[in-house]
Amino acid sequence: MQEFGWDKTSGLQTVVLCFFFAWFFYRSTIAVLLMLPLGLLFYRNQSADKKKQRARRLRLQFEEMLLAVETNMRAGYSVENAFWEAKQELSKRYGERELICQRLFSICQGLGHNVPLESLLMKFGEESGVEEIREFGEVFTAAKRSGGRMSEILISSAQVIAEKIHTEEEIQVMLTAKKMEGRIMQIVPFLLILYLQSSSPGFFDPLYHNIMGYGVMTAMLALYIAATLWSHRIMDIRV
Repeated sequence: MQEFGWDKTSGLQTVVLCFFFAWFFYRSTIAVLLMLPLGLLFYRNQSADKKKQRARRLRLQFEEMLLAVETNMRAGYSVENAFWEAKQELSKRYGERELICQRLFSICQGLGHNVPLESLLMKFGEESGVEEIREFGEVFTAAKRSGGRMSEILISSAQVIAEKIHTEEEIQVMLTAKKMEGRIMQIVPFLLILYLQSSSPGFFDPLYHNIMGYGVMTAMLALYIAATLWSHRIMDIRV
């Protein structure tokens, strides 16, 4: 899968986050420099989340590709022609610019140049970064080398991988509400403190512009970051 370059949206969010945390925890613009490692961590997590979302979309589309290939093979198409037909079906459904359609176009183009299908699928799996696609390429290659009954092996493996993808997607759907709750809980502490600051001006002044206060706020910042990372790790469930 292609690596993301500099994302302007994530970059802007990172800058805003650094200034906000510098003001909120230290009341100092100089502290923005101290927030740079935090900003880089945030930017890396944002990029990783976008890659996961892209991989998830590709994984779901790959499931549909497998089902289309399986249906075509049951209808009597050869393995290669089943992929050609799947490309036509998915192109009509998603448009030729969608990633899965681009990958299928590359596979069909390779088939037109007499490139072995197993090589094309292995390349697809390696470049996609999606475990299920890589597994499918490995199963297909092993079956091709062993000289087994390709149709039965392909249909069976497609069913197993499609079921795995479907199960993982069901888990992700169930976790969506919990992830939203987690995001709300991340915001609540800031809202409470802002409310107290607006209703009782000067209440938190002892925590700023002195060494002890900076130490307390740094500890609070560290705990907040640790709790956020922990919640992300708990929600990152794979089948």
